[in-house]
Parts: sequence; structure tokens; C-alpha cells
Amino acid sequence: MLMSLLYSCGQMELKEDGTSRYSRDSLLDLLGHYSYIGCHDSVIMTARPMIDEALEAGDTVTAFYAGVFTAQSFLFFENTDSIKYYIDRISPFYGNLDKETFNDRIIYNNVLGCYYLRTDLDYSRALSHFLEGLELARNAGYVNNTVAMLSNIVNIFYLQEDSLGYDYAVEAYKTAFSENSRNTYYKCVACVDMCGMLLLKGQTDLAEKYAVEAEMWCDSSEARSQYAIINLLNAEICERRGGMEKAAEYYRKAVDAADMADKGTVSNLCLRYGG
Repeated sequence: MLMSLLYSCGQMELKEDGTSRYSRDSLLDLLGHYSYIGCHDSVIMTARPMIDEALEAGDTVTAFYAGVFTAQSFLFFENTDSIKYYIDRISPFYGNLDKETFNDRIIYNNVLGCYYLRTDLDYSRALSHFLEGLELARNAGYVNNTVAMLSNIVNIFYLQEDSLGYDYAVEAYKTAFSENSRNTYYKCVACVDMCGMLLLKGQTDLAEKYAVEAEMWCDSSEARSQYAIINLLNAEICERRGGMEKAAEYYRKAVDAADMADKGTVSNLCLRYGG
């Protein structure tokens, strides 16, 4: 399954001389945009100098946010040393965050959860951070972040081939398709979660319904990172029905989309398809 990341938005501001400057809101906008389109190298290049600039100005909140987005982007490059470096660097500022500013704390817990899952397969610590992030997202009424945290919780159960994650998948789907949600990317993610859990429950026909729906939302949202996992799930559906030739076709499609996918999806693909 694909690790879900968190995005934010804001507005770009200008200095009096007309040159751009990074307010905290514009930082959210720029880094959120780069993350959404998969330009994680741009996130890193933009955010790293902002950390030092913010710390020199005594702005630990902006330094924290730039650092947490940098750490999140390094997850995509499997650079665990850099992830740990930036997490360690910003962690002392966690207590400085405004308790009413939920987004920074949600992303922090999301990154830590992903880190523990990726580096040590420490399901317990990862789940603890995802659950904390989920509580924050629910309390803040952040629909997209709620879906993202639920999806990462589902991922823990999926990795353990445990269908007990189904209830979280159902909540993610209901939240993503609630009247307050218009984000097609997270609709796609929720459909992927439902498909994966239903396959673990042995409900192949129903799983296929969500796979079809996931692909539709993937096309409409241009969520390129989802193509590989969707084709991987379609391959598993075909295998369960004995359609090995069709399954091989889906595996090839997944391989073609691997360069846009999360490294965990690529690893799963290699295991299933023979590397």
C-alpha cells in the first residue's frame, strides 16, 4: 500500500522591493504544491535553507514546519539518515507549537510513523504516532488529513496481512466521500484502502469494484503515485480468479508506473513480480 503524505496551502507574499519572501503561509503553499506533484527534490532544495533562515530569526515554528516537510520528502528517497537528522533537529521545537495549530503536529506524527514503519518495521511505534495524528486531525476537522492518517493505519494492517484494518478503511472511505470532502486524490486513496482490505477478507468481487473506482479517481486527480499500487491490486484480483495472463499484464503496468510510486510499493512489486 502507498504511504499517505500530508499537504497544505497558503499564499505567496512579496517584500516591499517586489521580491518574494516566505511567510509561514507561503511556505505551506509552496511545499504543499511540490509534495502533491511529487517534486520531493524541490521540497528539499526549498525547505532546507528556510530552516537556517528561520532559526536565525528566532522563528522555531517555521523552522519546524520546513524541517518536517524536508524529513517527509526524504522518505521517498529512502534516505533514513537524513530523515533522522531533520527529525532530531526539529523535535525540540515540538513543544513550542500552538496547541490550536493542528497541522504541524499532524505532519510531525505522520512523518515519525512513516519513519518507524520504514526503518525498523516497528508497527507499534508507527501505529502510536498515526493514531495521535488521527486524533489531532479529527479534532481539527481536517478531512483530508483524517483520510491520510487512516490510510497509513490501514497500511500497517495490510503489511501484516491483517484484515482487522478494515474498519479504518471504511472510515477513510466514508470520510473521503463525505459532503465536506472534494479532494479527488484522497477519494482515490480511500478506494485503494478498501480494495486492499477486502482482498485480505477474501471478498474479491467487491474488491474489484473499489479497484475500478480507485482508477477512475486516480485519472481525475492525476495522482500518478497511485497507478502502481492500483495495478498491483488488479493483478492480485486476476490471480485469485486464475487469470494469470491478465495478471501479468497488470504487473507490467505496475512496473511501468514504478518510477512514480512509493518505495514500499516498489518493494512489494518486486517481491510479487520477481524483481
